[in-house]
Amino acid sequence: MADALFESEVPAGLYDDVFAFVAQASFATRITLRLALVVIQLAPILMFVSLRPFASLDRDRRHEVLARLERSSALGLALVAWRTLLLLHFFEDARELARIGYREERKRHLALVPAPTQSGVRLRDGTDLLEDDEDDEEQGAA
Repeated sequence: MADALFESEVPAGLYDDVFAFVAQASFATRITLRLALVVIQLAPILMFVSLRPFASLDRDRRHEVLARLERSSALGLALVAWRTLLLLHFFEDARELARIGYREERKRHLALVPAPTQSGVRLRDGTDLLEDDEDDEEQGAA
């Protein structure tokens, strides 16, 4: 299914990562995702596109079935769950992130947040907790 979803080559181990992730989910979630996978496999037959299951179709035909499945109101949720899991794991690959223009250095957001002029916790009366601690230390040393 991933090769029909993504334009580029599917990273090695993508399916293993996704199935390992699903294996950690609750029993009900695992059963629901497996049922969704069965629906995707039978989607060409259920939507009267082909008499063959999804896995035996060529890439272009699978892409067409996924597009129709996505538009389907009854069967579309089966695709949403698996597509989300595949996308999350697909874009964890550093090569794919670089291909879409993502850079590892993300310092642009730091310029938007001004540096605080003072640090510490402010109390309701306007005194600074750090100033109170310094006064306590001076009194303790004296």
